[in-house]
Amino acid sequence: MSYSKGRQLFNPDYIVWVDTIKKGRFEDTNKIFVKPEKYDFHVISKNAKLWALQIADQIMEYKWDNKKPTAQMLGRWQPFHDGHYALFEKIIKKTGQVCIQVRDVQGVGDNPFDFEYVKFKIVERLEPKYKNRFKVVLVPNITNICYGRGVGYKVEELVLPQNIEKISATKIRKEMRQKGKIK
Repeated sequence: MSYSKGRQLFNPDYIVWVDTIKKGRFEDTNKIFVKPEKYDFHVISKNAKLWALQIADQIMEYKWDNKKPTAQMLGRWQPFHDGHYALFEKIIKKTGQVCIQVRDVQGVGDNPFDFEYVKFKIVERLEPKYKNRFKVVLVPNITNICYGRGVGYKVEELVLPQNIEKISATKIRKEMRQKGKIK
């Protein structure tokens, strides 16, 4: 509802203030719109696929379903960083739930973190907004993904903005070593 009286008459269970434009197309609506004094959710992002999931999760707890279409993320996550988070936010929009597979690589090359640490850091970062919409599982050190013919899934590369693509776990590990956080 665009005006206070209408919100009172309607008596909504939740008020979602979608605050993504300064002025609407219709002047008559602009004249009667009043920002809500009280609201349950304040949306400032135009990315409806993300904020709708986040609001739905706060209203009703999401239940993971192994039968539901699920997107996959496979990586080392040494450590899980802002670039990985941005990738996750792009991927979750595809199916609403993501299986994050952690390659078992501790001690192989420059991979200092064990599965429990990696999982903890992923959960710590994702759970506040995406509780129950992801699973983190340990997998072998997968280096090749091969398939014979199309069997109901896609393998696709997602391209992120250049500033996100530049984030490097190698550089993060180097800084952690300089600060004495890892060997």
